[in-house]
Amino acid sequence: RKALRAASIFGEVFWAEGVRALAGEEAEQSLAGLERRELVARRTTGRLAGRREYAFRHALVREAAYAMLVDADRALGHKLAADWLESNGETDALSIAKHLEQGGEGVRAAEAFERAARQALDGNDFAEALSRAERGVTSGARGETLGRLRLTQAEAHAYRPIVATALQPVE
Repeated sequence: RKALRAASIFGEVFWAEGVRALAGEEAEQSLAGLERRELVARRTTGRLAGRREYAFRHALVREAAYAMLVDADRALGHKLAADWLESNGETDALSIAKHLEQGGEGVRAAEAFERAARQALDGNDFAEALSRAERGVTSGARGETLGRLRLTQAEAHAYRPIVATALQPVE
């Protein structure tokens, strides 16, 4: 159960080393048993180089494991997951931002949402850039981070077909 709860923090996909970081070596070692019981499956290719990636075989198993977490453990788990992902080469800023947001790390979440908004803007996904930037603002962005988020929003509006929205004042 400990391994499942730790894995559920990451989402549908997780890493053995991440489970160890959240719940200890014993939890990591129990993944082989969970795989034999067909609750999780090892993936042949992974997003993070040199890390053993797994996935829940059924979304309900992940949801049930996640529901077993008390609020304090859930928040701490998301903070630790974000730290682990950052230190292990995760390039998806949105994933990190969401973990930080759920971990109660508002200022850090705002910074990660700013990076996520830039990634969306660079990919010409203007609606997503606006959405991510707004989440950064509501996460508690201040100072330069708030300025960069507002700039990203302005740029996304400027590139959208509805240019008039770019000219509207921002509160």
